Amino acid sequence: MADAPSSRSWHLRRWLIVALVVGYVVHVVWRLWLLRGMITPAAHADEDGYLLAARALAGGAGGYSTENTLFRRVGYPMMLAPIYWFTSDAFQVYRVTQVLNAVINAALYPLAYLFARRVFALPRSWALGGAFAVTAMPAVAFYSQFAMADAILATLGMAWLLLIHSTLAASTRATQLLTAAGAGALAGLIYIVHIRGIMVALAHVLVAGAFLALRRISWRRAGALVGTMVLVACLDPILKYSLHDKIMVEGNDPGGKAISAVTTLHGLALTAVRLLGQLWYLAIGTWGLGVVGLAALLVALWPLRPARDLWQRLREPVAGTRLLLMLTALVSTILVGFASSASLPTWDHRINYYAYPRYIHFLFPVWVLAGLTALLGASARQVRLLAIAAGVLTAGSAAVTYAGIHRSTAYRFLPFDSPETSFLAWDWGAIQVAVPTVLGVLLLAIMLWGLPRRRVAVAVLAGVTLLNLAVVTRSHDTIVTPMVVDQYCCGTPRLERDAGLGPGDTVAVSTDTGWYVRYNHMREVWWSRVILFDSDSEPAPDEANVVVVPHASPTPESDWAPEPGFELVVVDDHHYWAVWRRS
Repeated sequence: MADAPSSRSWHLRRWLIVALVVGYVVHVVWRLWLLRGMITPAAHADEDGYLLAARALAGGAGGYSTENTLFRRVGYPMMLAPIYWFTSDAFQVYRVTQVLNAVINAALYPLAYLFARRVFALPRSWALGGAFAVTAMPAVAFYSQFAMADAILATLGMAWLLLIHSTLAASTRATQLLTAAGAGALAGLIYIVHIRGIMVALAHVLVAGAFLALRRISWRRAGALVGTMVLVACLDPILKYSLHDKIMVEGNDPGGKAISAVTTLHGLALTAVRLLGQLWYLAIGTWGLGVVGLAALLVALWPLRPARDLWQRLREPVAGTRLLLMLTALVSTILVGFASSASLPTWDHRINYYAYPRYIHFLFPVWVLAGLTALLGASARQVRLLAIAAGVLTAGSAAVTYAGIHRSTAYRFLPFDSPETSFLAWDWGAIQVAVPTVLGVLLLAIMLWGLPRRRVAVAVLAGVTLLNLAVVTRSHDTIVTPMVVDQYCCGTPRLERDAGLGPGDTVAVSTDTGWYVRYNHMREVWWSRVILFDSDSEPAPDEANVVVVPHASPTPESDWAPEPGFELVVVDDHHYWAVWRRS
């Protein structure tokens, strides 16, 4: 009889391990299935810049990047660099990168389960269901298809917050120090992976100071939290220095624009509108659950008017730890959202910037899990409070976003930046606010009605998961496929295989060829950096024995007039370029 509880516990653990492994494998396989037709980068030139930097870090040839010196980060290329130790073929490198992205991106599933269990104390079944749903979110899964930092940031962000929680909640000093060092290292890693990591690092330092002031951590733990972050962050300048001039950065720094965004009335107003646009997207792009999570935090703070009450609440070992962690997520969301709203450019006329979620996408799973927890088993009074708070946040941010978009002169829309709202509006050619808001409020009402009722809560969560899967799948077909289908088709020549190029050839590519074609060629020519030149006004560079130039283009006057001593090697009639070799 004494062995019965132990046996039952073992069966539960075994069932849990199986559920986590199977769920993780399902997510990896689904991501790989989405990639089945992608053999080349689609999100030029971001993907190309990361891949070329990775090749340069591995000791290979560099190239060009449209990043600017301020935004440039080399943490993600550092992760990809070892791939080039085993192959230099651009197509194999990209395929391995996609697999690596899928493996890391899907790792959010077990991490989200641990987060739901440890932070929100959800029952195992709900934690598993919630984790599966957030791992299928477009904010997470859609960007796993690209060789971009976005593919891994949701996993890194969840791991960072989970380790911060362990730092506060661990029972032994050794575990506290170890998790503090791990949290700091992950904050530093996020810093070197993407520019938004600057705000994550700032939030990390701020919360470490707050924990210390609240006497929730010791000076040693605070030192571990901040010290390891600084050590890892130092990798970024070191890696950049190791690259020297292998990567030519061609982007424009924000410069005075970012400063004017926070020092002028017009700049502050535009930044505020964009920030509220990100809040609107959080509400709509999480089917209402994200804004419920935010509302739940605000409702939890609202009654605590005396500072002494809030101080005591934050010092509680369980509720206080949860509140501190969600405040950490809130500070990170606000800082990243504000900084991105202030620094996004105006010269490219992108209307998406009025509701630009990509920089805060990596925190969407945290807010969804918070919203799910707040609604499961909520009382009628709690539901009313959450409905009022979430409704005000959604309606207010929607009104500001609508006004900002319709007063703007920006016109360029990229569905790549907004798969969720494009799906809700069923419009992949223009940004919509009214239709996604109406449908988003309807979904919010379903969440508020269904999740507190145990009999229908399972069906609601299953519906959320299916909706996530549908949005990502449809977005792949509607957004990603058109971006990639035209790049290597109709017998498109490859430089090594069809043109016979290889080590020893110095290749110059005309800037008059298609812009994404140039980046494809930069990745294909792995043995040396290509030379860019303007074939319309410049002769072929003396050091180049091979040139890639326009050929039989729709505007014949831009075609290259063959110079003496060059022989035609191969022609791409679909993309209007040709390879000529110096004889």
